[in-house]
Amino acid sequence: MNTPQIWTEEDSANARRQIILCGAFHSVGLSCGGVAVLILCASYLGVPESVSACFGGLDYFGYFALPLGYYLCGRFGVCKGTFVTRTIGALAYFLILFSLMKPATGVWLMPLAALFVASMVAASFAMTFPMQKFITNESNISAYLGRLAFCGYVPGLIASLTVAWAIKHFSTNAFTLGMLFFLAGFFFIAGVSRYLCIKEPEALGEIVRQPLYRRIPELFRFPDYRKLCLLGVFANMMLVMMPPACILAARNGWGAGDSLVVVLTTIQALSSIGISLVYKRLGGIFGPRRLLLSCGPLMLFVILFWTLIPQEMPKVLLVIPFVLCGVAVVFTGSSLSHYITVTVPVDLQPPGSLGLLLFHGAFAGLMGILLNYILFKVLWLLPEATSMTHYRQFFLCCLVFCTLFTAVVARMPNPREAT
Repeated sequence: MNTPQIWTEEDSANARRQIILCGAFHSVGLSCGGVAVLILCASYLGVPESVSACFGGLDYFGYFALPLGYYLCGRFGVCKGTFVTRTIGALAYFLILFSLMKPATGVWLMPLAALFVASMVAASFAMTFPMQKFITNESNISAYLGRLAFCGYVPGLIASLTVAWAIKHFSTNAFTLGMLFFLAGFFFIAGVSRYLCIKEPEALGEIVRQPLYRRIPELFRFPDYRKLCLLGVFANMMLVMMPPACILAARNGWGAGDSLVVVLTTIQALSSIGISLVYKRLGGIFGPRRLLLSCGPLMLFVILFWTLIPQEMPKVLLVIPFVLCGVAVVFTGSSLSHYITVTVPVDLQPPGSLGLLLFHGAFAGLMGILLNYILFKVLWLLPEATSMTHYRQFFLCCLVFCTLFTAVVARMPNPREAT
């Protein structure tokens, strides 16, 4: 592994610059090949809705590939391992491009390639937080995170609006979708190649070679950690099941155009950005438990929206469920991260974070994918009165998980009470 013996502030500054550039390219790539575009591609190829409804869980399910990320980082070094995993994910985008040329094969190849992309992207984040520890200090971490967020959000927003414009003016055909997936793969590779310009701190390699997985069973001695895992499963199952169903309900139930669907998902991302900017203040005022409790009503409002709002409503109101989903994503992820810092001893927090990602990320992703597939298969066998009938029934089923989530949160202690 090519690591320097002396790690200087200049090396840290260079690493921060390269990772910020990588984040900007990665954000643009995701805008070109994100969930909304994948669902549009699936619809074009004739992929069943029961499969399209599962795309929202791919990012979570991909956490099963984290062990591969740790292995590659330990084998080749953190920077080269990250480059390898995300480059493989980028090449999978080209498989989706190939599936558009062969629709008969694309019906099954495209979903598999999308799963591969998500898995490799998740694997590439295996050492994100340890790397962050080595390239920042108390004096510059806030500025670094601010620049990282800004340089990720703004190019991603511009790219999403450009994608919506392209779909509106060039329609959803094989050429337009193919160009989007080609650009997604190109920007992924362009971004992750910046990691090859980073000198790697020697101590970082020692961390990646630690046997974190062997310490995960120790965590379940803590009752609050067990509750936290259960809570994360129900929370992420809702986030896996409902956002992609919102896209399908808006497009196929309410007749929203493809470009409007991309705009709505962009608005969801913007709501996540906006609420993340004020989360620190909200967390200080209300605490993670109350913010997690608020996710239950937020998801309940989404359910009520799709089940009760008349189909003749103005399409501008479609913004509401996407904004609520965006807020719920931030409240859930940030609050769960807050909880783990107070429920798990410091020396167990690295394996604790990993265990939580595997359990409430990968496991919840798997369960959400399976439930979405089964519900869409079963409900679509029933007779329908309108184009929205089956979607209304689906969201009523989601009410069960919304209730279970709220019940588990209600039993969680406040952070100061955690053991």
